Amino acid sequence: MSVVATQECAVRSARLLVETFAEEKMCRKCVPCVLSVAQITSVLSDLSAGSATSGDTERLLAFCDGMDETAMCKLGRDVAIELKRLLGEHSQEFTHHESGSCPSGGCTSLLTFTVVGEKCTLCGACKEICPAGAVVGEKPLWYVADSMPFRIRADKCTGCGLCVPVCEPGAIVLQIGGDSVG
Repeated sequence: MSVVATQECAVRSARLLVETFAEEKMCRKCVPCVLSVAQITSVLSDLSAGSATSGDTERLLAFCDGMDETAMCKLGRDVAIELKRLLGEHSQEFTHHESGSCPSGGCTSLLTFTVVGEKCTLCGACKEICPAGAVVGEKPLWYVADSMPFRIRADKCTGCGLCVPVCEPGAIVLQIGGDSVG
């Protein structure tokens, strides 16, 4: 979980519900549950990873309806009903995930950290604390006329958020779906 998450993400909650059901409660005797859970898990993974496509929420709802109608046990039907409840109550959040943003900040792969060059003092604290080596740049050296300013490589950033609290001037901003936070 990101240290910058503001509230629990509905997509993460749904994924946790399905994964817990699959690992601990699913009997694997009924084909509708096995097939539906596999498809639902795949769609929820896409939604939380930023690789969702338009219509994924409707597909989830269709899988839940099918599972609710055809599951042989109460446990399978209960999971489908709970997922439908989550989809209904948090439909806007699922829609945001389809477009590649997580309003709650809970899906780290949908977060973007950037360094605001005008605020950066080139202290290097963010680079020192980054466990993934995602912060690149260099402290100014007296014998170099042009130092490379710090920036965060999105392809290496894990979204841990450790760089935010160590940045004294507040030069690191978090973007959640295009909106700056902090």
